[in-house]
Amino acid sequence: MKNIKFKAFDKKSGVVTEVVTIDYDQEAVCMRYEDDLYWVDFKDIELLQYTGLKDKNGVEIYEGDIVKTELLADPLNNKKEIYYGIATYSEEDAMYLLNVKLIKRNGRSFNKNYKTALKHYKNEVIGNIYENPELLKQ
Repeated sequence: MKNIKFKAFDKKSGVVTEVVTIDYDQEAVCMRYEDDLYWVDFKDIELLQYTGLKDKNGVEIYEGDIVKTELLADPLNNKKEIYYGIATYSEEDAMYLLNVKLIKRNGRSFNKNYKTALKHYKNEVIGNIYENPELLKQ
């Protein structure tokens, strides 16, 4: 069984960092930033769960991560498309998905909005929606 891990976006400091402990009674999380530990109320964070998947470089993929993947769009001409999306959990599908927001094809960018399975591609984490929202813009 895989470990259940979390990161959290601290709304006040604007950083995503490791969650060390969750205290449900006190409604707070203990977070690690660099070498310091500090407590933050639930209302001041966005909790991000580990998907159980790693990208092609061995980096763990968490909910909210911006993921880049390259797909073969035209096998006959070996043309590839680059997809950028957000790692999300779908309760309906009971799996983690890549919520595609942007496709780059032949030097052009296209806004998209569809979902595809996260685990079937050679993904690369390039940031997260909290610290790097500009990565999903044209």
